[in-house]
Amino acid sequence: MNFKNPKIIIGILLVLVISVSAGYYLYTVRYPIPSNGDQEERTGKTEEKDNVLNPSGPSIGFDPETSAALSAGQWIDLGLKRKAEEDLEGARDAWEKAASIDPNRAVIFHNLGVIYGYYLNDLKRAEENFLASLQKDPKRAYLRIAVFEFYRDVAKDPEKAKNILQQGISADVDFPDALRALLEKFNR
Repeated sequence: MNFKNPKIIIGILLVLVISVSAGYYLYTVRYPIPSNGDQEERTGKTEEKDNVLNPSGPSIGFDPETSAALSAGQWIDLGLKRKAEEDLEGARDAWEKAASIDPNRAVIFHNLGVIYGYYLNDLKRAEENFLASLQKDPKRAYLRIAVFEFYRDVAKDPEKAKNILQQGISADVDFPDALRALLEKFNR
């Protein structure tokens, strides 16, 4: 198989992204965030968390009494549910809370970059978060590709888009051929 062909690399990446997305969707359907009733069944305790865990409930607040027991992963999941329901501020708030709990998790900052850049039109905060995701995990090509796409499609800054790919190629990223193929296509 010839992996120097950019179409093959892009096709493989597309299949990978679709497979991971489908797997995550199936996982979240099978193992949803527990409601208060589920929490009570497992622990025997009842807590006032309806407003935090109920995706259709009121907007997320940072009340320590309702949110202290949630992990960063639960906040990430809640942000995904809020975004799926088009509650963009709720998604942002959930991911900001996740970032305060686990500031070293790159995916949180990637999600914040997406929400600020593509939905809330705050390009400055989008760029800050996208670059923070690269700082947290500089070896992930998918994070570089996301920043590249942000610069190319949203910020309309082709020079920064090109530079982010070149930096990734010179760094020890997990899929440098994908970055090379994108850069080659971008330079045409």
